[in-house]
Amino acid sequence: MTVMLHAIEALAGAGRYSVVFRYPDGSSQTAVVQADDASITAAEASLPVGWTAGSAEYLALAEAVLALHRARSAGPQVATLEDVDGGWDVMLGNVVLGADAAPACTAHGPLAAAEGDVWECFECGAKARFAG
Repeated sequence: MTVMLHAIEALAGAGRYSVVFRYPDGSSQTAVVQADDASITAAEASLPVGWTAGSAEYLALAEAVLALHRARSAGPQVATLEDVDGGWDVMLGNVVLGADAAPACTAHGPLAAAEGDVWECFECGAKARFAG
């Protein structure tokens, strides 16, 4: 079954991308890829069969992701949030930057400064910090 790269989307967090693959039957598969200046990493189980490290497909994927990564790195850095160690709130979209560029819980509003550089929703426990 032929698989094609369909879309690459930047995610919250430095160098993190969502990659969507499309199958001939219309179904799709998504993987999260981490990029640095020269390479990408992804869990092989999340990639289509045959898209293993070193394969022509993987190298083409790396080239595409790295091109987007370099383009994003060329402009000025903007404030972004990242998950605290062991957390998922930013990646899942539970915590976002509000219109005033302050961290906010999507369910309960602005987060409060907690311990260190962590911001927290004291109603549900969602946490984030500014990426840096």
